[in-house]
Amino acid sequence: VTLVTDPSSSISALVQESRAQGVVSGTHDGDMLTMEYVRQGLAVREGDTVITSAEGGTVPPGLVIGLVSEVGTREQELFQTVRLQPLASLSQLETVLVMTSFLPQEPVAVGDSPEREKAGPGEE
Repeated sequence: VTLVTDPSSSISALVQESRAQGVVSGTHDGDMLTMEYVRQGLAVREGDTVITSAEGGTVPPGLVIGLVSEVGTREQELFQTVRLQPLASLSQLETVLVMTSFLPQEPVAVGDSPEREKAGPGEE
């Protein structure tokens, strides 16, 4: 089991409010998270919610990871520095859910829906 706060973990994520994408990983202090590869110019603010994204297919999309606690920008850098406070106090957990596998859903093409497949000839 690898916690999101583990420095060797990385999870594709996005800022819920602005849809800015990046990669969340743990830090060596164990209490905070960093979100890397967030492009400069994308709106990220303190208090924004960071959730898992569908990129990578390793975890389900939409799980809340934490809240933005600090945003750093430098003109000469390509990416912003974003620090997160995990939503849960991971040192005080009593119950956890362990996912042993996750299969991402296949994207559905526009116009393909279960209802269309059920329709008979001339019933669209």
